[in-house]
Amino acid sequence: MNRLLITTLALSAVLITGAFAEKEKKGEGDKPKHHPPRMENLLPQPLLEKLNLTAEQRAEYEKLEQQFDAERDKYQAAHKAEMEKLREESKVAKEGNDEAKLKEARQKRAELGKPMMELRKSYVDKFAATLTPEQKATLEESRKNMREKAKERREEREHHEDEKAGKPKAD
Repeated sequence: MNRLLITTLALSAVLITGAFAEKEKKGEGDKPKHHPPRMENLLPQPLLEKLNLTAEQRAEYEKLEQQFDAERDKYQAAHKAEMEKLREESKVAKEGNDEAKLKEARQKRAELGKPMMELRKSYVDKFAATLTPEQKATLEESRKNMREKAKERREEREHHEDEKAGKPKAD
């Protein structure tokens, strides 16, 4: 009985330690997350599954997503040099620990990205018009959660930048 208990405890300890080590290896520890996953699709796949679309709604979504992809690709191609320049400015500012220039580059990138955010919103709104009231509620709840997460990431980044600059935390 004691041998079984000791073996079980030892095995549990090894599994728990391995899980924490795997989490650290993947970068999921206490490090701040800097970049959310890039959204290539109009809406995230898990949300589409949650909406439980009809065949007609799925077809409309795919049509709108193709149109969105074409407009997104056109915009990105037209602004590729600008984006690369801003990425380089960000990289140089980060390597030089120049927080002011890094913040300025981020603001410029955000400004450059605003038309894409508006474009995405317009296509999501077109798609939302095809949804039932229940599906619309699910979509709106998801959008609200995404906005909150983005706000948290922004605040976390600003707090991290303030700490690096030696500024006291504002509560």
